[in-house]
Amino acid sequence: MHCGGRSSGLLTALLVGSQLTRVNSEPEGHREPLVSRVHCPTCGWQIDKDYAWCPQCGARLRPFQCAYCQGTVPADAESCVHCGAPLD
Repeated sequence: MHCGGRSSGLLTALLVGSQLTRVNSEPEGHREPLVSRVHCPTCGWQIDKDYAWCPQCGARLRPFQCAYCQGTVPADAESCVHCGAPLD
């Protein structure tokens, strides 16, 4: 019986494929979560780092734009640092 070249190619592919291993630079179990978590500075609730507001207490977590003067206001300000407008 004749052994064709395709059979040996398939056999080689199977043997080589079975010897491949997954390369991972990080040890198993030490991967970063898909979404990083932080704690709200006001209430301590665990939240996603990208949140602009705390869903638990409503605290601002990022700087924002004043509705009156369009200036950038820090998240913990009680009035606009540029024009003095109330923020609530």
